[in-house]
Amino acid sequence: MSAAGVGALRERLRAVPQRRALIGVAVALVLAAAGAVALMAIRASAPVVEIGIGGALVYDTFPEIVADLRSDGGARRYVKLAIVVELPDDLQPRLEASRTEIIDALNAYLREQRAEDLAGEAGAARVRRALKEIVNDALAPGEVKAVLFRVFIVS
Repeated sequence: MSAAGVGALRERLRAVPQRRALIGVAVALVLAAAGAVALMAIRASAPVVEIGIGGALVYDTFPEIVADLRSDGGARRYVKLAIVVELPDDLQPRLEASRTEIIDALNAYLREQRAEDLAGEAGAARVRRALKEIVNDALAPGEVKAVLFRVFIVS
């Protein structure tokens, strides 16, 4: 073999790893593109679920309520309560129409409670659930999102 033939053979052998590297890069790009297309197809075919909550939320403030608590013959105890009701704006007219009945039911509920029933975080949570139930009963089948305390004092 001549020197020129050996040199050409060496050049071909050096080019083999470069070709393999180029082929490897090309395969990686093709696989990445195929993966991206498959991912977009999966996302495009995923079902979309929309849940409406009845419109924008509004906050309706109730007047302060002072109620005497049930006692076991001891000193008279009172609760002072002011709430804000968070509800969908389409329920606000029904809340306005029922406000007097709701306040009456809130007072009746509070007068049946003892100071011990209202104590601590557990007592506040129990009152919050009861008040939400009273308001929801008045707005049925609609529901308020939350009942929030502005004032909650037991004396």
